[in-house]
Amino acid sequence: MSPSPDFKFTPEQQAILDAPANANVLVTGAPGTGRTAVLVEKVATLLEAGAPEGTIAVATFSWRGLQYMTERLKERLGEGSFDQIQCATIRDYAEQAVERSGEKVNIADYLTVRRLLREAMSEHTFPGTVDEAEHVVRTFKSQAQRPEKDAPHHDVLQTYQTLLNSRKMTDRHDIIRQHIMGINQKKYQPLNAKYLLIDNIQDATQIQLLWLLEQINAGLILTAFGNDDECVFGRDGALGAEIFTSLKSTLSDIREFPLTQDFVLTSDIGAATDVLVAPLEDRIEKKVEHIRKGKTPLKITKCDSPGEELSTLTESLPKLLENGDRIAILTGPDSHALFVERALQQASLVHSSFAQSLWRTPPALVMMDLLHVLLNKAEDNQLRNVLISFGFSRTIVDTLFSRGLLAHDWILEPEKLPKDIDLAPVALSAYGAFCRKMKGYFKALTEWHVPPKEVFKAAALELIEKMHGDEKSEALLVVDALVHMKGKMVDFLPKLRQRRPSSSSAQLIVSTVHQVRNMSFDHVFIPFCNQEVWPYKGYNILGEDEAAERRQFYFAVTRARKSLTLLYSGEPSPFAVEVYEAYRNQKSES
Repeated sequence: MSPSPDFKFTPEQQAILDAPANANVLVTGAPGTGRTAVLVEKVATLLEAGAPEGTIAVATFSWRGLQYMTERLKERLGEGSFDQIQCATIRDYAEQAVERSGEKVNIADYLTVRRLLREAMSEHTFPGTVDEAEHVVRTFKSQAQRPEKDAPHHDVLQTYQTLLNSRKMTDRHDIIRQHIMGINQKKYQPLNAKYLLIDNIQDATQIQLLWLLEQINAGLILTAFGNDDECVFGRDGALGAEIFTSLKSTLSDIREFPLTQDFVLTSDIGAATDVLVAPLEDRIEKKVEHIRKGKTPLKITKCDSPGEELSTLTESLPKLLENGDRIAILTGPDSHALFVERALQQASLVHSSFAQSLWRTPPALVMMDLLHVLLNKAEDNQLRNVLISFGFSRTIVDTLFSRGLLAHDWILEPEKLPKDIDLAPVALSAYGAFCRKMKGYFKALTEWHVPPKEVFKAAALELIEKMHGDEKSEALLVVDALVHMKGKMVDFLPKLRQRRPSSSSAQLIVSTVHQVRNMSFDHVFIPFCNQEVWPYKGYNILGEDEAAERRQFYFAVTRARKSLTLLYSGEPSPFAVEVYEAYRNQKSES
C-alpha cells in the first residue's frame, strides 16, 4: 500500500476515520471539505485493520465517477491493495449479482436504446428530442413504484419497454430493480461484501435507495458521503436532500458527521457561491468555513456573439497553460461542449473531453445510419432508424419489415415493395416519394459519380429539417465533421463510435458540469452564461427546472481554485448576476 497522504486530517475528518468499522456512517459537507479524500482514506484504514480481501466495496453512480474514484484509490492504495477491494457502479454490482446466478444479462447498448426511443417517440408523436425522451424514461425507471399509466408520456415508456422485450433485452436502469426482486425471491444473492462506501449519495434515485437498503438488511455496513447542494441529476430522479432524511429515518443507529471546513475556495468566492444555494427549498443547512487564504478573481465578460465568446476563451488559454495550471471549460448541454471542442481544435489547443462524444449523440447516430444506407452498408436496424427519422410511423415500418423488407441491397431498388403489403394509399404514396429520393441519391453516387460527401450532405440536410432544437445544431456539427474528414467515408465510419480516451489528470478539460464530479481546477471558464442557458430553456417538453439548474451552476462555479471566468452574449444568466454581485459586495466590504 502507498504511504499515507502528506497532509494531516482535521479532527472532523479524523473522527470519520476513527468511527467503529461496524457503524453505519453518513457524512455531509460542502465542496472542498475533503469528502472524497476521507472516503479513500477510510478504505485504506479498513484494509490496514485487516478487512479480508473482497469485503470492501466502493460504489459510484456514473461511469465517469467510477473512473475518477478508481484513479484516486489506486493512487492511495497501489495496484496490489486496490485489487483486494471491489469498485463499481451500483448498476454494475446488480448486473454482476444476476450473472453470478447463471443468468445471461443482455443489456441494450446506447445505440440500440436511442434507436428504440426514436421508434417509441414516432408512435406517439412525442414533441421532444431523443435526449428528452431518455430523461423521461430515466425518471420513470428511477421510481420505486411502477408509474401510473396516465402519467405524462407513459405511453412512450410503455412502447419503449415493449420494443426492448421483443428483442429480449434489458434496460440498464432495470437491472437494479431485477436484482432487488431477485433478492426478495431468494433467486439472487446480495452484494458479496461487508463494507459499502458511497460518494455523492445525493445522486441516488428511489430505486437505488431500495437497492442500498436491501444490502444493509443483508448485513452490509454503509458509509455514505454527500452534499444535497451538489445534486446534479435531479432531472433524472436523483433524491438530493431526501436521501439523507430517508437514511436517517430508516437506520436509527446511523452516525452523522458534518464536515465544515472548506480548503479549496477562498472566502471571497466561497461566500459569493454560497448565495446561489441559499434560496433552495428543503436543502440541508450547513455550516461552512472557507479556510484557504488569498483571493480568487471572478471575471464576467460580455461578448457580441457566441463566436466571440469562443475566440475570447481560446485567446485566454495559452498563457495559463504555459504556467502549468489546470483548466476546465464547463458547459450545460453537451452540444455546447461540442462547440467548445471544435474551437479548441481549430486553435490547436490539446485537451481532454469528458463531454459526450459527437459520434455518440442521437443526431450522429441517425446521420451515420443514413450514410450506411446511402453506401449500401446498412443493417435492418439502421434502415429502420432512418425511416423513423424521416417521419414514417412505427406501424408503417413494422409492416414493411414484417412483410419481408430487408436493408441488404434495399438502396438498389428501394421502391420495390414486399409482397402482400397492406398500407393506406397516403402511406404508400409517402413511402414511394421517399424511395425515389433515396434512389436518386444512390444514382448520383454510382452513375453520375458525384462525390460521396456531397451526396451525403444533401440527404443529411433534408433529414435535419425534421429534427428539433439542439438536435439540429448537433446534426450540423456531425455533417460538417464528416464532410471534412480525409479519406473515404466507408473507411473511417467504424472508428467513430469507439469510446474516446479521456483523463482526469489532463491539463485542459472540456466537460459538461455533471461530469467533473469531485474535481477542482486552477481556472474555470463557463461560456454561454446567458439567460437562455442558465436556467436552460431549450427543452421542448421538460420545461425549466430552476432548482436543478441552480444546483448545477453552483457545482460548476465551486470547481475554481485560482480564477473563475463567466462569458456571455445577449442577456446574462440570473445565476451569473447573483454570483458576481455577491462577489463584488464581498470585495466592497473587505
